[in-house]
Order: sequence, then C-alpha cells, then structure tokens
Amino acid sequence: NIEYTSRQICIASSIGSYIGSMNGKESEITIHEFDSKSQQNQNPVKIYICRHGETFWNSEGRIQGQTDTALNPNGEKQARLLGEALFELPCKYIISSDLKRAEDTAEILRNVWISKGRKDTPKLSIDPRLREVHAGELQGKYGDDPRVNSLRREVFIKWKNNDSNAKYPGGESKADVVQRARAAVIDAAQQAADKGGGNVLMVAHGGFIKFLAADILEREKRKMGMPKAVNCCVSTFSYNPKTRCLQIVKMFERVINDSYLEAKDDTG
Repeated sequence: NIEYTSRQICIASSIGSYIGSMNGKESEITIHEFDSKSQQNQNPVKIYICRHGETFWNSEGRIQGQTDTALNPNGEKQARLLGEALFELPCKYIISSDLKRAEDTAEILRNVWISKGRKDTPKLSIDPRLREVHAGELQGKYGDDPRVNSLRREVFIKWKNNDSNAKYPGGESKADVVQRARAAVIDAAQQAADKGGGNVLMVAHGGFIKFLAADILEREKRKMGMPKAVNCCVSTFSYNPKTRCLQIVKMFERVINDSYLEAKDDTG
C-alpha cells in the first residue's frame, strides 16, 4: 500500500466555493469540508471522463488547447452515439468543461438520454477547471508542422523527466493542470459521496485526462500503456472517500463505432 500525505490527497478539501471565470463564463462549484467521521461508511465513487466529440480543428489536425472551437457534424454524431452507448450507465451527476465542444457534447448526450426515456437524467453542471491544457502559442497551429512537432517533443520530454513546470510559450504548465484537474475531480466525487453516493460523468479533453492519469501513476510509482485518446472515448476512475485517493480503472475506452473516429489529432 502506498501512503499519501494529507497535502497530496486533500488538494481540494478547504471550505468555501470555487468560482471560475474565464472568457466571461462563470461557474460556482461548492467545496465541502473533509469530515472523516461521516465518511467511514461511504462507498467508492466511479468517475467516467469522456473526451468531447470531433471538432473542425480536430479534423484539420490543428492544436486547440483552450481555443473555444465547435463540434463539426461528425462530432455531433459521435456525441449522440456516446449518449446511446452510455444510456444505461449508473450516473447521478454530469459535469462539463465550459469550452463549447465539451459542453455541447454533454448536452447532446443528455438529450439522447431524455429522448430515450431516461427519467433520472442529471442536470448539466459546468466547471471551468475541466478545460483543456492551454497550449499557448501553439494554439491554432497544425500538428504536422515540423517546427510545432519539434517544440511539442521538447516540452513532452521535459514533462516525462518530471519537469512539471515546463510549458509551451504562453501556455500552461503540467503542475498547474494537475492541480486544477485533481481538485475538480475530487470535489465532484466527494460531493457525490457526501450526498449518499452515485457516479459522476464528466466531459473534458484529451490532454486534461492524460495529465490527470499521469499524476495518479506517478503517485503510485507505476507505468501504464495509454491507447490513443480518440473523440468520445471514456476513461474510468475510482475515488475512495475514506482515503481521498483516485485510482485508474480503464483508460480511453472506445465505446462508439470506429467508422466515426476519423480525426487526425488526439489532443484538445
């Protein structure tokens, strides 16, 4: 068993509320106080994090980062298929990034559930902390540009060598992304546990999910092969309210037909 310090596992345990405001978008997420006595009988919470559907920039191989791009028609179709694939998924909460491609994917999924008669379809909550990694000056650039590829490799090697403060020019560091990612996921899972249990479905972004998973693996001092993060893939995590630890269950599972997965880029 691996022991974690209280600082490591209680990143988001302070009292109060988080108000995210980016590009004029606001979302209030309540943060609960950690109460060890009340959590002795709480069961683990499953968190299913989906990547959004395909965008026009995905199909063109352009790096999105936090650019607020929209789903293309194929992405909308993917989101509907995702809703059908997850129709019977036990889930009490749906939370999305505030970027349009993720929020629209979540809304399309919900509409599928409602149209198919799912009476317990959760309302959609928005959390800006689920945003994609900010890629700075690379946003909007084509991923197959040799200069872009060279810079991406350079930064990736630094991340791989545990330089968590490395970032693209004008972008966001791995440390910053991990801090907000863990806080957002742990907040949501803990609130679900505090309210009697129930699983959480999130719609976020490829880089966001990869950084969250990499942090968990680093804490557990182990490695794990990662399949490609195709659009509308689903990664499953488990949260233990007693220890406030996150664990990986499954990464980037393909739940829709491969014929709809044509995007050139697996980031964003």
